Amino acid sequence: MNSKERRLIQASIVGDARGLPAPGVLLLEGCSVLASGTPASVGAPGPEVRVEDLRGHFVCPPLVNAHVHLDLSDLAPLPDGADFDAWLGAIIDHRRTQHRPGAVEAAVARGVQASLAGGCPFVGDISGTIRSFEALAASELAGVGFLELFGHGDRVADSIALLEQMVAREGRIGPATGIHPGLSPHAPYSTSRELFEAVSETGLPVATHLAESPEELVWCESGTGPFARRLTQMGYSSGSVRFPGAHPLSIYPPVLSGRNALVAHANYADPEHLELLSAHRCTVVYCPRAYRYFGHPRTGSPPHGWRHMR
Repeated sequence: MNSKERRLIQASIVGDARGLPAPGVLLLEGCSVLASGTPASVGAPGPEVRVEDLRGHFVCPPLVNAHVHLDLSDLAPLPDGADFDAWLGAIIDHRRTQHRPGAVEAAVARGVQASLAGGCPFVGDISGTIRSFEALAASELAGVGFLELFGHGDRVADSIALLEQMVAREGRIGPATGIHPGLSPHAPYSTSRELFEAVSETGLPVATHLAESPEELVWCESGTGPFARRLTQMGYSSGSVRFPGAHPLSIYPPVLSGRNALVAHANYADPEHLELLSAHRCTVVYCPRAYRYFGHPRTGSPPHGWRHMR
């Protein structure tokens, strides 16, 4: 494509953050957008402008999915109304089925194709395993693959070894790939503060899940509730896992400070938590479908504060 060639794209709708003019036009010079809007606002093209007729189409910038789990693309639909702990159990069971050769890779490939078909070439993927990350890195998508890390106590060492693999991979990454390595300490109840701190010290992009459910708040503040029982089921002895003793959004934004960390959900955030998130340069990724699916807000809490965050 000639870098100076001017084209006027005519579409039924041209959408961006400013609005949805219909009909709409897009004036390009090479790959640069010179103007967009209604035909009247952009004006008539000159004789040097090539006109492309895409009426019947919706033209918009490529989309970004800032929080996705591509390796769960093969998960069967779950019934409505599942409580969070039961849903988490279903995910754990599903992960165990993905050890067979090619299973994770096939799931990621399915998710990649769905993303591209939906006009979403940029992702922040939570890669459940190294295999998942490698499948993503070999795809046509761009963005970050955040390797998911778990562990308390003596189980942290295995995650530190994975962390070191990702740091070494960043040093070898070349310009051909669109996917860069990142790290995702899963959540406070599944990941020790020691591991959060180790992740923050690497310099790699970071994503985590914070204040997603009332059950998480209960565990973080008192060490009790469904997550305490699930940790016991995972083989942790009573008292071997230290709970933070406070709301997760009071504890973890300072740990991740300056990392431009992505915080998924933040469904239960008070005004002072939003100030902390902002002060420590954390960006919240709000998931409205997940929010509705799990029946949030619960326990008499106010609705999600995404409008104030924006």
